[in-house]
Amino acid sequence: MGDYGSNAALGFIEGSIIGEGANQVARAWRQGRARRLQQEEDDAEYINLYNRLVAERNHGIDLQVKIYELDSMIARQDAELAKRDHEIAKRNHEIALLTEKLHETERNLAGIERSWNAIDKMRSNLSPDHVPPDQRSE
Repeated sequence: MGDYGSNAALGFIEGSIIGEGANQVARAWRQGRARRLQQEEDDAEYINLYNRLVAERNHGIDLQVKIYELDSMIARQDAELAKRDHEIAKRNHEIALLTEKLHETERNLAGIERSWNAIDKMRSNLSPDHVPPDQRSE
């Protein structure tokens, strides 16, 4: 019976050792699994953040393209407005020249009118014998 008792004790010890080994293996497996799950969560979070960053970058690029298009449109409109301003300035200059010519013509007409008035006044002071025959009023 002594053998049986030692065998039982050895079996118990072996069982305990094996049980403890199994527990350690199970614990290591659970810890490894927990680390893998945590790593998967970390990877998923990293991928999510990376995808958000890429989406934000793409959105920023889209905004830059739109800004560039708007800047180009504004530049074209500015060039068109500059051409119009140049045409308006040319026309205003022409109008100023024509206005000056008009004023000069008005001054000349006023001088001619004064001359005619002076001629008429001198003619009225002349006796009928001094008036040329073609200008005598009958």
